[in-house]
Amino acid sequence: MLFLINAYAVVLGVCSGMGYEMAVENLRQKLGNPSGEPQAGADYYKGAGAAAIYIYTHNEDYGSTAKVCVHEYHHLLQQGMLHGSITSTTAPGGVVGFNDMERFQTKDYGGIGGLWTTHVKGVMDGLPASIKLFDLPTYVLVIAEGVGGIGDEDDDDGDVVTTAIEDLVPLLWPNDCAGVDFENRLDTLVNGALAEGEAEYYAANVYMNSGGNTYNDDSDNNLNWDGGADWMSRVANNEEFMNGTPGKELYHLPLTFPVENAFKKLEELGWRQHPVGQICYTHLKNVWRPATTQAELMQVNIVAYAENSFVVGFETVFNSSWREFVCHLETHHQISRAAQTCLKSTKEPPKREDCTLEIVLGVLGRLAFGALAGLVSLAMYCGACACGIPNMFSAKHAKAETYPLVLYSPAC
Repeated sequence: MLFLINAYAVVLGVCSGMGYEMAVENLRQKLGNPSGEPQAGADYYKGAGAAAIYIYTHNEDYGSTAKVCVHEYHHLLQQGMLHGSITSTTAPGGVVGFNDMERFQTKDYGGIGGLWTTHVKGVMDGLPASIKLFDLPTYVLVIAEGVGGIGDEDDDDGDVVTTAIEDLVPLLWPNDCAGVDFENRLDTLVNGALAEGEAEYYAANVYMNSGGNTYNDDSDNNLNWDGGADWMSRVANNEEFMNGTPGKELYHLPLTFPVENAFKKLEELGWRQHPVGQICYTHLKNVWRPATTQAELMQVNIVAYAENSFVVGFETVFNSSWREFVCHLETHHQISRAAQTCLKSTKEPPKREDCTLEIVLGVLGRLAFGALAGLVSLAMYCGACACGIPNMFSAKHAKAETYPLVLYSPAC
């Protein structure tokens, strides 16, 4: 990756250094989408002159894409608070140097056209003033979901992407990047699961639900996307994930922070980050503390930055520890680790390397006997934990990422 960063770096003025080059390479990957696997996102660097949101077009699904944009805007707010740039939940009332209709600006470098920029900007402008907490502009970059992104598969020299980057750099990081902290990282403060769940809940169930967005609610705009139904569908799907596959025994929330590769570890057990976060937030909002407000969640991040600790931020706002919350969630879902969590000891999710014999027996059993493999697994159960082996086969052939082989083992 380092040689790619150096090869593609755009040097303008005194903008330089590894952090800057990584930021530029991130722009290149987002805009060019070389793998054809689009990943929406949002970036704000402390001291920057603007923020960026990346969204990808998909089958003229304007409402869903607009919801994704609102989701990513929530991540921008989280980043701003965890960077110490947003210190209050009271909206500043304006954007420095711009009128309010320029707060959100769309960039269609690939010339996609259609209603993408119209609907996305309309929805963003239609957000309530109470959550427009940045006093700087946000550029929403509309990108084609196919290989090549704003360019195309034949854009081998990357001219389209390079031109876009040359336009964006002085907008995002003006004055030759003066005062921009490209090295500032959020890993030590962020609770990824809670951040994901919060962003999706408010994007879909609040700000793209009926009464949550003036543009989406206006029938003349022909959008009227039902975010409430979308959220309830996710809640139902997540219940199936907990009670079926991957299963609640493989669901895990970290108890201490920072956490290295938390979502990657869960994905190895068959869980994806979005359901993990949505389950986390659903429990917080529907079961643990229904009166929780968005302002309180924002305050958690503001205090986390001030105290350099997510755990302190959570406990300060809710007068209850993060561990106590996880204990409550695991007890509610009858996850076997709950006893250790509630007793203030940590039981990590199972590791694949601890289940070598069970893997071999389970795979052979599945191939040779089909359903009989399940009986073999049950016979080996000792009540300690479940070992999930989601990536045994290629996802292209077996879709193993959504159908892990679940075995039970005392080795865990």
